[in-house]
Amino acid sequence: MMAEGFHAPGSVPGKRLAAALLAAALLALAWFGGSRHARSSRTVRPSADGVQDYLGDYPGRLDLITAVAGNSAYPCSVRAQALQYVGDSFANGPRSRDWAERVFDRKPYSSDLRAARGDPWKAAARVYDRSADLCPRPASHFRAAEWRAEELLNDRTRRHLDAETKARYLREAKSRLERGNRAWDCLSEAPMQRAYAHWVRGVVEGHLFLLEGGSEHRIGAEADFKRAIILLAGTRDGPRSGQVPWVHLYYAAFLHAAYGDDRREEIRDALERVTSAKTAATAGFLAVLAREKTQYAHWRATLQALAKVDRRLRRLLKEKRWSL
Repeated sequence: MMAEGFHAPGSVPGKRLAAALLAAALLALAWFGGSRHARSSRTVRPSADGVQDYLGDYPGRLDLITAVAGNSAYPCSVRAQALQYVGDSFANGPRSRDWAERVFDRKPYSSDLRAARGDPWKAAARVYDRSADLCPRPASHFRAAEWRAEELLNDRTRRHLDAETKARYLREAKSRLERGNRAWDCLSEAPMQRAYAHWVRGVVEGHLFLLEGGSEHRIGAEADFKRAIILLAGTRDGPRSGQVPWVHLYYAAFLHAAYGDDRREEIRDALERVTSAKTAATAGFLAVLAREKTQYAHWRATLQALAKVDRRLRRLLKEKRWSL
């Protein structure tokens, strides 16, 4: 007699469970296996952004992930995970238009890029929206919130949003943050995934602090960034993962915005993890920022301010053809 909650391997529920486990294993291999290539010393091709093609056989991995996301035979949780990985493929890369075309060049994501009118971050946000709505995933909710909040910060320079749109984006960003918090219990216990969720929640809290002020957002952002850093440092692969420079870049940006010179040494310590790593993704993003003068207006202003605090970052930005 089978224990309650378990199914015979040949039964329909058993086959669905086996398929789900296989899909999850393939996703892990496709995604985390790819990230290991970023840490290897093998020769890799230059990409269109002038940085390393840091995920090796990227089209093959995305084809696999896309197949899982679109297969209704898999549980919603697995499909939502696959959709998040598609969004992450852009957000954790150099974030250029060329990179977006590589990530979103297959159906159904090509329609997202068209609907976003060529805005790669907006296309990624549409994918994150679908992931979070299909099955509660904290990181997908937080990434969807991040784009909306960042658009509001960009608008301070670009002035491209009307009052109604700004109010809607702020409302949606806060709603996604709240929904992500409610879904926290659905999060995997894997330290790398928990670190990722803490990182992107910290980003959203930090953006909302810049938009609205308030100690709750400021305290929440700092706590999340610190927790992400601790989790990454405590795992075997964490210290070498591509997440490390991203987390520290965002953390330095937050500290500078929230505390300024009062936390100068901590800002420099965080930036040291960025300038010493020079991973393909973050280095590529800095190169993209040198020429994208409107798409990432908030980030350009942030990096220009940070370059005045840290000489190493200033030197790195000049290597990426920034005019400082």
